Amino acid sequence: MIVLSPRLARIADMVAPGARVCDIGTDHARLPVWLVQSGHAEVLAATDLSPLPLMRARRLIARCGLEDKIPLRQTDGLRDLPAGADTVLLCGMGGDTLCDILKKGPVSPDILYILQPMTHAERLRRFLYENGFAIVQEALAREDARFYPILIVRAGQAPQAEPAARWYISRALETSGDPHYPAYRMAQTHRLE
Repeated sequence: MIVLSPRLARIADMVAPGARVCDIGTDHARLPVWLVQSGHAEVLAATDLSPLPLMRARRLIARCGLEDKIPLRQTDGLRDLPAGADTVLLCGMGGDTLCDILKKGPVSPDILYILQPMTHAERLRRFLYENGFAIVQEALAREDARFYPILIVRAGQAPQAEPAARWYISRALETSGDPHYPAYRMAQTHRLE
């Protein structure tokens, strides 16, 4: 079984057992491979916009003997999701890219979206609040000195006018009890100062 980095392992922990997952922007496909190998979730599709990441994904999937368990698709964003998906992973991209993908849609209130921005999490949170997404849960992964926010969101809510402070630390993260939260809050405070 493959070993995940702390960031990918934390994302995997946030996928509900038995979920029917689509991994958008799969890149190397490590996360879908782990989800299938561990029996944690079913992967309905792993997609990427570019052929090179799909080639890397195809190699790993073949090396693990999972060609019949992880269908690969070259597609743009959330278009052409397979029927029955209940969880969509959008991880390892910049916050602005995640906003663009969600804006283009289509999005569904029946799907949980797990988002992991590499940059500009504050822009992503602002977009979510202003465009009718509820942040259901937020947690942090830490690799070396870097923190990675991971958000579980649901579409179809009323837009919210949250103060700018909530763009940097959501209520969901503040009340999460995440062990990395105090250090993350301090880092955000120093950054804003």
